[in-house]
Amino acid sequence: MAGPLIPLSQSLLLRNYPPEKRTFALALWSMTVIIAPICGPILGGYICDNFSWGWIFLINVPMGIIVLTLCLTLLKGRETETSPVKMNLPGLTLLVLGVGGLQIMLDKGRDLDWFNSSTIIILTVVSVISLISLVIWESTSENPILDLSLFKSRNFTIGIVSITCAYLFYSGAIVLMPQLLQETMGYNAIWAGLAYAPIGIMPLLISPLIGRYGNKIDMRLLVTFSFLMYAVCYYWRSVTFMPTIDFTGIILPQFFQGFAVACFFLPLTTISFSGLPDNKFANASSMSNFFVPCQDQLVRR
Repeated sequence: MAGPLIPLSQSLLLRNYPPEKRTFALALWSMTVIIAPICGPILGGYICDNFSWGWIFLINVPMGIIVLTLCLTLLKGRETETSPVKMNLPGLTLLVLGVGGLQIMLDKGRDLDWFNSSTIIILTVVSVISLISLVIWESTSENPILDLSLFKSRNFTIGIVSITCAYLFYSGAIVLMPQLLQETMGYNAIWAGLAYAPIGIMPLLISPLIGRYGNKIDMRLLVTFSFLMYAVCYYWRSVTFMPTIDFTGIILPQFFQGFAVACFFLPLTTISFSGLPDNKFANASSMSNFFVPCQDQLVRR
């Protein structure tokens, strides 16, 4: 249910801020997203160790009520113009079959021994045929579910590919780090959260600076620096992560990986949306966030 939150919030920001302030607006937006890696693991660990894991979900109920109240109050009168649009039912059906089949295949593949299972083979065939048909249908549809014309923009295409790759690296650490610390090194949930949290410190400090001076910086340099830092930090881990490593040795790569996180999200988003007309922002944001869950599911398998 929270799937539309990111694309809608991005689109709302880009529509309501003038072009010269959009980078700063996205910087503020990304700061709120980046706080999660700092607070989430620590709070989740504390709840699991001292209460019940069920409270991890229940705690979202009052937060959701507060956010809903703020949205209804602060965003009143900022609605965009709406017009009735006929549902593209064939496109939606192909999208559900293609992505749904792919997600189930990745989710159940390990349990069913991958392609030794007829179920996995059927899901793969259905997914591939549906996705190919989706591309063909959406390319000729007057009201596409996925606006493939966005890929005519070189900035958007390169940006989407880069964002997907960067999230792939980022998600890998999110998935593997807590399991490694708790199952192999004997950390409890709180200390595993504390060890992971430093990845959010530098993005919290750097994002406002990137937002303020973003119009004066070549975003390509920041993106290049980001991927170099990813390479350095993962190599660092590959040669230092042993069962006997101490807490300091764990958090240092996490801290420096924060530079990579800060320098990929905001610059790549800015690059992807640059040159697009205002009426394409909603579609572009949806398309941008369409690939993130797919790669996240791939990493988790």
